[in-house]
Amino acid sequence: MNFIVDNTPVNDVKQSGNSVGKTTVLRLIDYCLGSNGDSIWKDSEYKTKENTEVKVFLEENNVEVELEIVDSLDEAKKITLLRRNFLNGRDKKIWINSEKKSDNELKLFLNKEFFGINGVNPSFRYMIAKFVRNDHHRMSNTLRYLHQATTDTIYESIHLKLLGINFEPELISEKSQLNESLKTEGKIIDRLTKDFSENALKQALAVIERDIEKLNTSKNAYKISGTDQNLIDALNETKYQLSKKSEEIAELELKLKLIEESVNELKIGISKTDLGALKAIYENAKIYLSELHKKFEDVITFHNSMVDNKIAYLTRNLDSDKRHLEIIKLEQSKLLSEERKLVQELNSIISLDIYNDLIFELNRKFEEKGRKESMLNQIQEVQKSINEKTNRLEEINNILASYEEELNSKELTFNQFFAEISNDLYGEQCILTHSKVNENYKFGIQDLQANKGSGKKKGEIASFDLAYIKFSELTGIRAPKFVLHDSPEDVSINQLLTLVKIANEINGQFVVSVLKDKFLSSEDAKAVIDNNKIVELSESNKLFKF
Repeated sequence: MNFIVDNTPVNDVKQSGNSVGKTTVLRLIDYCLGSNGDSIWKDSEYKTKENTEVKVFLEENNVEVELEIVDSLDEAKKITLLRRNFLNGRDKKIWINSEKKSDNELKLFLNKEFFGINGVNPSFRYMIAKFVRNDHHRMSNTLRYLHQATTDTIYESIHLKLLGINFEPELISEKSQLNESLKTEGKIIDRLTKDFSENALKQALAVIERDIEKLNTSKNAYKISGTDQNLIDALNETKYQLSKKSEEIAELELKLKLIEESVNELKIGISKTDLGALKAIYENAKIYLSELHKKFEDVITFHNSMVDNKIAYLTRNLDSDKRHLEIIKLEQSKLLSEERKLVQELNSIISLDIYNDLIFELNRKFEEKGRKESMLNQIQEVQKSINEKTNRLEEINNILASYEEELNSKELTFNQFFAEISNDLYGEQCILTHSKVNENYKFGIQDLQANKGSGKKKGEIASFDLAYIKFSELTGIRAPKFVLHDSPEDVSINQLLTLVKIANEINGQFVVSVLKDKFLSSEDAKAVIDNNKIVELSESNKLFKF
């Protein structure tokens, strides 16, 4: 047992053991283990609230924090020194022994060193979170101690690895990706089939195909020759050209109308100008200004000149626009004459209106067919992808299911320790269990009564973590032989004393930040603190000395 405690005088009611840096010690350890360090100077509840004094102190003094990792608490044969500062950019430094490393290199090293994981799956920061419980959330959740948005698939990979099930980590990563892809593609299918299901589209296409066949039969009944088709094509082209000419004429006529209205407004503005009123304003201005450089007549002339210039600017292309309009109208007249001639010629051969309606409907059916086929192809492509991913997911789940016997055996071994320690603490035997939920292994704790007080919950979490140290040592699972807990003040003193006894019997390190006054009830309890404290802080001797 390693206690981080305060040394607050009992007879000084104005002093407190809070805010002296006990929890910060745990967060400094976590910083050496790859955290971003925000928790050292940010409030855990109010994320935007910073202790700028601490942050500035760490950065301006280029403070470095060191953590020593040993392979044995008795006689270390291997010692690794981790060291970090709190600067950013090129000034940011991370050392593993004497070698500089990046954030990613540090986490890869620690993942292999602590868990024997070569790579990033499961992630080191996910794995180490069980061993570093330095905030309220981790101290309130035995198994689901990560961010609330963490998926069952991620927890599955973490818990299987902690229990020593040596699956290929890439399988869990692939499983997670497949699940996410299937969710996305499921939403796409829902959108695509909102109006038409795959079968409905197939049925609709069959009906459209029959309609097209009937329309083609009716079209072919007209027995249009090559010459007739040329006439039809010529008529369609003429209609298209007429449409373009009509647009040009409309645009030009609108332009000319706007110019005419603007010129009229300017001319009306001149005619409505009250020269008498302007003369009075001008004479009044002479009273306040000793000298006016322009005569009233000059002002009027200038104003009229400006209006004339505006009119000239607006009408500068008026004649050419009118000539252009006449030319286009002449071209339109010729096209109309050509259209009448072609219509007359075709009407002598076929019923043109009926034939055009037939062609229009045929084109509409082909467009509708194209849209429906596009929708059907999209649905079928997404559905094919869903089927392939579902089959692969089933293969991965079958591989994981093959570990069932080994998993049961590991759970049985772990529960021997868990039940024993929880029974020593509370007279209740707690066990770890698992079940399959949506093809994911989901782990839980049995016999933990719902809505227990936070103190008893923290005691049970301590039971779980200490049981895991004993379990990993017995089974040879590669895992940290330490655990960090923050503020178990609401755990009863009887259970705290029991935890000290259990912790001192395991081959591991149980680091706990706690208020000293919890142990002032008896001389024996005081002795427990004195014999197991490793860091002692107070208001006059804070961690950062301020």
